[in-house]
Amino acid sequence: MTVLQTIAVAFAMFSALPVPQFEWNEKNMRYAMCAFPLIGLVCGGLWCLCGVLPLPELARAAAFCLVPVAVTGGIHLDGYADTSDALSSYGDRKKKLEILKDSHCGAFAVIRLCCYFVAYFGLCGSVRFTPRAGLCWTLALVLERALSGFAVAAFPLAKDTGLAHTFATAADKQTVCRFLCGLSALLILALTAACMFTGCVPKSLVPAFLVLMVFGEGLNAIGNNVPVVKTYLGGSVICILGSAILTAGGLIPEQTLETLDYFVNDSGFLIFYIAALICGSLFNIDRNLLLRATVKLLPVAVISLSMGILLSGIMGIILGEGFWGGILYIGVPMTSGGMTAGTVPLSAMYSQALGVEAADVLTKMAPATVLGNCVAIIFGGLLNNFGKKHPETTGNGVLVNDGKTVKKTPPLKPTFASLCTGMIIAFAFYQLGAILHRFVPVIPTYAWMIIAVVLVKGTGIMSEELEDAAREWGQFAINSWTAAALTGIGFTLIDLNSILKTLTVPYLLAVAAVVAVITLTAAVLGKLAGFYPLESAIAASMCTTNMGGSGNVAVLSSAHRMELLPFAQIVTRSCGALMLTLGGILVQLVG
Repeated sequence: MTVLQTIAVAFAMFSALPVPQFEWNEKNMRYAMCAFPLIGLVCGGLWCLCGVLPLPELARAAAFCLVPVAVTGGIHLDGYADTSDALSSYGDRKKKLEILKDSHCGAFAVIRLCCYFVAYFGLCGSVRFTPRAGLCWTLALVLERALSGFAVAAFPLAKDTGLAHTFATAADKQTVCRFLCGLSALLILALTAACMFTGCVPKSLVPAFLVLMVFGEGLNAIGNNVPVVKTYLGGSVICILGSAILTAGGLIPEQTLETLDYFVNDSGFLIFYIAALICGSLFNIDRNLLLRATVKLLPVAVISLSMGILLSGIMGIILGEGFWGGILYIGVPMTSGGMTAGTVPLSAMYSQALGVEAADVLTKMAPATVLGNCVAIIFGGLLNNFGKKHPETTGNGVLVNDGKTVKKTPPLKPTFASLCTGMIIAFAFYQLGAILHRFVPVIPTYAWMIIAVVLVKGTGIMSEELEDAAREWGQFAINSWTAAALTGIGFTLIDLNSILKTLTVPYLLAVAAVVAVITLTAAVLGKLAGFYPLESAIAASMCTTNMGGSGNVAVLSSAHRMELLPFAQIVTRSCGALMLTLGGILVQLVG
């Protein structure tokens, strides 16, 4: 009975529909806002009914437009009108609150209500009703009401009177917020999926970004909250592997995958994200630490790679590829700096030297590159868990363990202006790297970008204010878009079907063994060089066996060590160039 009373109270407050009247009390008001989405469901049902009725187009558009008003009695429009008058007064808080209490409707309220209905009517007139459109619209209306209830429970109220205040004070805010937040998340996921499978995801930035944000945050939540998974893998790994599994299983429409591929790779979303990370992370680190750590880290990485390359040759013998075959097709590809900057140029080199098609060479090398990246990501999550159990092995994101004090950066206080400035700085350094790459193509764009930022950071020629803006923008990108970026990598760059076609247990063990040896060597040498073993193992090993810039992000995210990105980028680009050179020479000598 209490549940029915709760629903009736919600409908009595937020709709004009006839419902049984009950006295409002503590019990039936506590969770009344949880029933708000049901009003959206009624709106959606009536909207679909208008869609199937044999009405002229203009009449149907009018019906679509007026259904929410008829169901709610226009209560949301009343609030919109009052708010429009208050905001348009440009007075102080007291003046605005007085206007909100005034029952009269001002000129600005009328103007904005007219604009609202014109825009809404135009939108409704452009809708061509189908069952799929009805499903999407109904989900949107239910989501709208869920978010309205969440706003009442979670946001501060403008005044301490009125219906909103009555329901907010009577509600169990924590429970209501959790329920409506979870429901909203599910509705957003359902709405996104409905749009995908109804062909409503055009090839443009906004819908692609929405899909990545929704799936990214969903997969990240699963990875960070599901028992066992959160302990050994974490959200970052699940973002990549989960999206790759969805793609391999054919659960994502082809049109959506094309849109995501265009957005992530062709339109430059990853470039946008990684450029922000490079600038932000490099400017966030103490210049003295950057210089003295890099000098010691590169030899550690090179020696560790040498051990891994040697082991790949031995594994090649075991797999029947021969010693040099193991090095050329396993060791070198998985340590060459990624697919675009490493494996693809390598395939061209091998093709020219061997007189075979580059595509055939790439098919043979790509599994090692992709699988090495996946193993490194999983190892990152495992090492993070290891560090929690053995805190003496880790600096929790700090690389150098030499006892020297490092200047602490002040806490971030980003503003809109500073974020815009930081974005422009990231764009400028990336463009500089692209220009330099055009004249010296042997060095990749990201490598030129890193060199430029390190030079600027090392010389101190840029003001602290601008450096702070760059690091604030980088931190904003990490907090806002990491899950989306990792999910985009899984959707567009990890081809599980191709991996599974060539994958055998011995091959998997061979790749895992190479990554493990490089990791262990880097940990031991890093400790001898004055680094924390775990951070050294991550920055000087696993960031050499991944897929370049995107791989660094994935590995460091799974290890929860994004602070190491400056060192990871330097190691990846330096060692990647070394492996390209080595592969080009070896294929000429032993190919």
